Amino acid sequence: MKVGDKPGWDEEKLPGPDGIRRHVRIDAGVVETPRASYVIAICARQVRDTRWGVDNDALVTGADVARMIHDQFDRQ
Repeated sequence: MKVGDKPGWDEEKLPGPDGIRRHVRIDAGVVETPRASYVIAICARQVRDTRWGVDNDALVTGADVARMIHDQFDRQ
């Protein structure tokens, strides 16, 4: 399997309903497996978790979604 990945992040330009500007987390990738090739992009807005590491809630949830999509495309 080959994966090309580009993460990104920013702060919201406008505050949410509660007046707080939260984060935007984005991750996009190109995936090539023996059975399928596909592109995936996951965008999360109003992210409350401001940690910058890979354990950020939005990134962990995005990884879970990416795994489900991979499993669906790479079925036998």
